[in-house]
Amino acid sequence: MNTVSPLSQELGLSIPEEDVEIRGMRATRVVAKPPKRLIGNKDILLYVENINVSFDGFKALSDLNLYVNRGELRCIIGPNGAGKTTMMDVITGKTRPDKGVAWFDRDVNLLESDEVRIAQAGIGRKF
Repeated sequence: MNTVSPLSQELGLSIPEEDVEIRGMRATRVVAKPPKRLIGNKDILLYVENINVSFDGFKALSDLNLYVNRGELRCIIGPNGAGKTTMMDVITGKTRPDKGVAWFDRDVNLLESDEVRIAQAGIGRKF
C-alpha cells in the first residue's frame, strides 16, 4: 500500500507520495501525476483505484478498483445500495471521494477536474 504524501495531507488530500510532484522550492499546490501503472499501459482508458466514499459515516464505496481498456464495454450491475450511482458520480465529478485516484486517458485527473471539464473530455451519463 502506498503512503500518503505529507504535503497532500496538509492540504486535505490523500495523494500517494509517489504521485506527488513539487515544483520549485515552495509548493503552493500538489500536482498529481498519473500512477506508474497507468503510464506504462497505453490500453487503459479509465483508471479508478482505491476509491472510498462515505456519507455521514456510511461507506458507500470502499476500495473500489475499476480499469476499462480502450474498445472495452463494461456493465455495472448490483442491488440497490451497492454503490453503482456513487461510482458514476465520482467518475463524472459530481461526488468527490475521501481517497483514491481516478484518471481518464492518462491526461484527465477526474478528481481534480470539474464536471464541465470531464464532460468535455468525453465522459457523460444519461438517465
